[in-house]
Parts: sequence; structure tokens; C-alpha cells
Amino acid sequence: MLITACARVEPVDDNALEAVDPIDSSELIETQDDAAARTPGLRFAWRMDNDTGAAVWGPQGQPAGTDPKLSVLCTKDGGQPQLTITRYAIGDAEAGAGTLRVSGNGASAMIPVAMATGDSQGQWTANVGPGDLMRSLANAFAGIGMVDITLSGAEPLQVASAKRVRDIFANCAGPAEAEGGEDDGTAIGNSQG
Repeated sequence: MLITACARVEPVDDNALEAVDPIDSSELIETQDDAAARTPGLRFAWRMDNDTGAAVWGPQGQPAGTDPKLSVLCTKDGGQPQLTITRYAIGDAEAGAGTLRVSGNGASAMIPVAMATGDSQGQWTANVGPGDLMRSLANAFAGIGMVDITLSGAEPLQVASAKRVRDIFANCAGPAEAEGGEDDGTAIGNSQG
């Protein structure tokens, strides 16, 4: 009988409730990044590093260089475009080299990476020229879902595929190399760091 008394629900007078402030409509939110900043729980986002032109996956609301987890950049090597992909993690530092596996959108790529010497944070970098490997990477980011990133000896990482990353692939490999999905505007996503 005492348990029944505890489960009783008292009605709430409608006059006791306060009005709820409306949330901005999607028309008022200019970008997905802005939407992410207004959404608790989305901890990581792609940001552009204006100094280097790299897309950097890291904590939302922070500058691009603050605690990065992954960066993607198109550079030139002797006039030849190449993609520089860097995973920031403590991996198998004793080996000094490892394998970065990128999978998403039904595609995957395995890339040999080397750890930057004298780096305590762990920067594992690979440079990828045009060809099958870059095409596989571009295809992994071509969809609108999540992309899984694993590195030998490090915690796995999940990043959102985003137009800004697909644009880097397209600029680096050319449109025939990096055909992407429709522009979903996604620049945000849930992830563990």
C-alpha cells in the first residue's frame, strides 16, 4: 500500500508553467557548424585551418589547432598534387610506423603512416599521390555518413564525412578522381576523441 502512495502523480496547473523560448528555425541558422555550436552533445566538428587550408577534426568551438584528432590537406610535391592526412594520437611509438585504415561509404583504404620524430603528441602522417589509393580515400569520404579511422596501437576514431573534406579531395585529385555524394552540408558529427 505504501508503494502505491509513492506512485501517485499530482496534476500540474497550466498557469504554473512558463512559456518556452522558441528555437531558431533552420532558416535562421546559416551553416551546419553554427547549428552544431547550438547543439549540446556534438563534441567534434570539421574546421578549416585558414593558415594551411587543412580540414581539421577536433573539439567544436575551438580553433582548428586545438587538440586535433585528424587533418586532411592538399599539398604540391614538385608540382604534383598530393593529399597529406595526419592522425593525431598516441600509437605504437616504439615502431615509429603503422597503418592507418580509413573506411566509410562502402570503401576502405589502408595507408602506411610514419610518426613525426620528436613529437610527444603523436602525429602519424601519410602523403598520398593521385591514383587508386587516393580514389579509395575519396570514396570513403564521398557519402554523408560517418568514416571510421583506425591506427595501429591507437584508439579508433569516427569522423563525419563533410563537404569541406570532399572539396579537398576534389581539389587535390581532380573531379574524375574524387567524385563525391550530394552536398549534405555536413560539417559536424558525434565522435569519441
